Parts: sequence; C-alpha cells; structure tokens
Amino acid sequence: MQGPGKALGGILAIGLVALFLLGAVVAGPVLVAPASAHASASSSSGQSAVTHAPAVAVPAAAPSPAATSTVSVTINSVFGAKTAIPTTVNFTVAVTNAEINNLTTQISWAVTDTVTSTVCTSGSYSSLVSGTNSTSSTYLGALNLTDFSTAQLTCNDIASHVDQLSIYVVVNGTASNGTVAQNWGNVTTTFTLPTTIGASITTAVPATMHLPQPVTINVTVTNATISVANLTVDWALMNSTGLGVCASGSLTVTNTSALTEAVSGNLTAADFVGANMAPGCANIYQESLVLAFTATINGTGNVTTPTGNFAMNVTSTTTIVIVPTSVQVAILPNTVLPIYSVLANGAAIPISFQIQVASATISTSNVSLWLNLTSPVTGTVCTTVNLDSLIYNTTEPWGNYTYPLVESSQISPAGLAACTSVLSSQVLVIIGASVNGTAAPYLGTVVESDTNATSTTQPTGLVFNLPTASLNFATTSTPFTYNLSAAFSGQYVGRVSLTIYSPGTTNIVFTANFASVPYSTWYQPKAGNYPYTLQAFAPYANQSTSGLLVLTATIPVYTNSTTWVNNTIFGGLSPAVGGTILLLVGLIVGMIVALVVGRAMFGARPAPTPPQAWEGKGGPAAPNTCSVCGKSFGTPEELAAHGKSEHGLQ
Repeated sequence: MQGPGKALGGILAIGLVALFLLGAVVAGPVLVAPASAHASASSSSGQSAVTHAPAVAVPAAAPSPAATSTVSVTINSVFGAKTAIPTTVNFTVAVTNAEINNLTTQISWAVTDTVTSTVCTSGSYSSLVSGTNSTSSTYLGALNLTDFSTAQLTCNDIASHVDQLSIYVVVNGTASNGTVAQNWGNVTTTFTLPTTIGASITTAVPATMHLPQPVTINVTVTNATISVANLTVDWALMNSTGLGVCASGSLTVTNTSALTEAVSGNLTAADFVGANMAPGCANIYQESLVLAFTATINGTGNVTTPTGNFAMNVTSTTTIVIVPTSVQVAILPNTVLPIYSVLANGAAIPISFQIQVASATISTSNVSLWLNLTSPVTGTVCTTVNLDSLIYNTTEPWGNYTYPLVESSQISPAGLAACTSVLSSQVLVIIGASVNGTAAPYLGTVVESDTNATSTTQPTGLVFNLPTASLNFATTSTPFTYNLSAAFSGQYVGRVSLTIYSPGTTNIVFTANFASVPYSTWYQPKAGNYPYTLQAFAPYANQSTSGLLVLTATIPVYTNSTTWVNNTIFGGLSPAVGGTILLLVGLIVGMIVALVVGRAMFGARPAPTPPQAWEGKGGPAAPNTCSVCGKSFGTPEELAAHGKSEHGLQ
C-alpha cells in the first residue's frame, strides 16, 4: 500500500533533519552539502529520494582581538626654582583606544621630597573630569595651603629640598575598544610656604597705667625662625582723638630659634617725655589712649631669596597712662662753644637749650631755669645766673630758649672770685631746670634735672681781658747800650714779640721775645729813627702796637759794631750768618790791602797813570806816600815806620 508507506517515509525524513540540526548545535560545525551533490528522483510510486554527498565543516564566527589603550600626561605650567603655595598647575591628558570621562578616568597628584624620597602630600584631581567623552583634555588644578598644612605634610624640609610634583592618570578602556592604561607627568621645583605670625597680649594692661609698666606679647610664627635679626615687637601709644602716634618703642627679643616666644619689656617714663612725644599729646595722662603692639617677622616663605618675606600681626588695648612728673634739659646742637669764649668789650656767646617736661606744663608759675658756671676740676659752682625771665607759657611739653652768655656782675673776674683758677683754665656751662607737677591733674612730684652742657659741647675758657702790651726803653750804665722791656696783660698770653727795623727800611736790626725773659739788651745802635712793632699773642686774639725809637746824634756811635752792620746790610739774616759774611769780606779786603802795601813797599813803581775825570790835574803820586791815610814822608824808612805804628802794617 502506497499511502501508509509514503507517510512513514516523510516522518523518518523529518526526524533525520531534526537529528542533524541537534548535532550541529551540539557538535559545532554545520555540515552543509554542496548544491551539486543533491539530485531529485521520481519513482513510480511518487516518492522523492535525496542522495547525500560527504559533509564539509564550516567554523562559527569569533570576536576581533582587543586593541591596547594608551594615556599621556603633559604638565604645561612652567615652574621656577621656587614656587609659592598656593599655586595652580595646568596639564593635558590624551588617550588612544579609550575615552576620557568621569566613569573611565581617575587623576591624582603627589609632591615628593627628592632628597628623602618621601611623599610629603597628595590629593586628587578626578573631580575635574566631566562626563563628556573625549580623547584629549586640559585641566587646571590647584595646590592650596590646606594641602601643605602641618597636619597634611609628612616631611619637614619641603621648603629647603627640591620637590617633585607628579600627576598620575588611570584610564579604563571598554571591552570593545581598549584596555586599562596609566601614566605619570612630573615636574621639579621647591615649594615655599608663606610666613605667618600671630601675637597676643599675655600681660593685662590696666585701665590706668602707672609707668613703668611691664608687658608681655606672645608671638607664634610659621615658616620662620624667631631671633633678634628676624623678629621685632613694637608698641605705639595712639591718641584716640586722631592725633596719631604719641609715643612708640620696642620690646626686647631673644634668640630662641623657636616658633613661639613670650617677648617681654617695660614701658618707661622716658618713652613719654618731651621730644619723644608727638605734638598735641601733652595730656596723655587725662584721656583714654590706644596701646597697640605690632609683631613683624622676617621669614623664609614665598620668595626666591633666603631672607623671606614679612608678616605682621597687630593687637591693642585701651588705657590711661600716668607718667611721673619729670623735666629734662639739653643743650641744642647749634650751640658749639669755642675753646675760648671772648666776653670782653660786650661780646656774647649764645647758649641755646631745650627743656622737656612730662605730667606738667611749662609756665612761669611752675618752672625755674638757671645757669651754672662750674669748675671741671673741683666741681665747684663758681657762679649762678637766674634764667626765669626766659620762661614763657606753652601747652607743648617742651620749650626752646637762648641765653646770651655775656659779661656781667656775676659772670666776670669779680663774680668768679670763688673759682680764680677758671680765669686761667676752663669752665663748664650747665643749664638747670625744675618743674612743679603736684597740682591737679598732675600725679607726679616736684623733680629737678640738670644737664651738663659738655654732653653736646666742650668746656670753654672765659676771656674778659684781651692782650695788651707797651714797650719800655731805658739806657744802662754801659755807654751806647739800652735795656728794652715790655709791659703786657691779658688772659692766656703766650708770648710778646718785639721787632726793630733799620731807619727808612724794612730790614730787621733787633728782635726780642719778652714772654721768656723780662727784658732784652740792645747794644750800640747808631743814631736814627727806628720803627718797631710790639705784638702780644694769645690763642683767641693778637694785639699789635707800632712806634718809633728816636736815638739822637749827640750819642756817640761805635762804628765797629758787627751787630747793627750785619742787620743793616743783610736784612733778615741772623747775627751769626751776617757775622760770618762780614768776616769773609774782611779777610778778602785785608788781603787786597796787604798786596797793595807790599807792592808799594817792595815792588817796582808802577808807571804813572793818566789823570781821571774825578782826580782833577793828572800826574804821578807823591813818593813815600801812605796808601792808607795819604801822608807823605821823606824816606821809605819813615813811611814804613808810620805804617807799622799807625796802621799795624808789617
């Protein structure tokens, strides 16, 4: 029967196909018969038969191999040898076979000490990455003070060693286009931190401050060293009414080489006296003032030099200052006393000085002034001059005065009778002052202060008598000899000099110094009118007197004196030099005379000379005539005897 057999054959074919498909799934490769291997046949029964060729294995499709992801980090910021914190860092991240976004990318940074290889501080820049995909992005990160705080830092030498800033980037690739990639970007510099300082008053300043007042300021610094060279702590007393700083000063710093110090000191009355006080601050004891302290440190932070920068801190309090009543006196610099102060003939030496008061006012009712002349050897006050007439009323805490030091009944030889030695030596000029500060509202006491003028000037010699001198001229028992002396007076006279000149010339014929001898003798001058000059010398002035010495012709003159001849012929030379010259001239003249006489006596007679214009009639000289005196003799023997007896000729 064809019906059932045909149905059974279809069922078997369907089963074989299902079994084939199951095997393909389980075994993997699918066996596919090529089309050329299939042939259709028809039977007489109407069933189709399929002929199968050998099977061919076809592999299943597999995914492509994964690509490698890369990342690079470039630091764009340029860092010098030193970099101050806070600062920023600009850097660029680039990737391949990956995407930069906030899901795939992590960025961190670290600062490492290159000397110790210690990571000093670190942080993250991942928050800079956005959710947008990119393959290259540039970021600006910050390095803040909090990143380098004491609590954050793990190394102490970050400001002195070379540091390395590293930026680390990790990028996760996806399963379809990459792998995990990471890289570093590095730069070296030395990070410096700003110097800081804090100050606080640890000693309570009372509302009413009586001087001296101790104070203590506690100072704390970072990135600095406390020392005398680096730290200053100043104070200023400021007028609350807007007049500015009334007084100021400094506290004493010690070399602690630490980060904290309690700086202590005292505010004293001297800080609030006179010129140390600004104008308008005379009443500091009556009003509330601001007392401010300023601490300044020279640190090592934020600079390229070792000295560092300055940081300061100011703290203040209010107070009323009570300054003890006081007075000071000072000779002003424009007063320079000479070694000798000439007061003769009404001359005056101005003495300029200043007084300074505290907790008092300058007025005619409560201030007294005086001048003392004191011996610098014994300290004895030789005389006192009241200067109260110079005082004027003022609201300022100082007053300037000038007193003309002039001869008076008190400043004179008679007034200095208690110190006669100062008339030939020197004195000290001392200005004294006293002030009364007991009246309300002053809380001080009556004080007195003397300031010695030698603090700004030197001692001086007071001159009341200028040098004077007069010449005394007297004869002696010796003929033609005169005693010369000088009467002189004056203070500090060193010498008195006499100079006598030749009549009608400037040639000096006689000199004498009467400071060393009481008189001098002038021997055998010629008659004539002799000008003279008498001078008295002192270190502060010279006095000169001129006159004329008249020697009449009735006085015989000894003509063989070498002294006056020397001084007359050779003006300006000493007697010894002049005498030597005359001796040489005398020898030469004597030799010439001897030769002439010798030829006259023993030599051939010279031929007669023609008459000269000044001789009148010409003719030979008379025989046996003396060549010295001109007398004639009968024989040569008589002439020789005459020359020997009368003229000493041999």
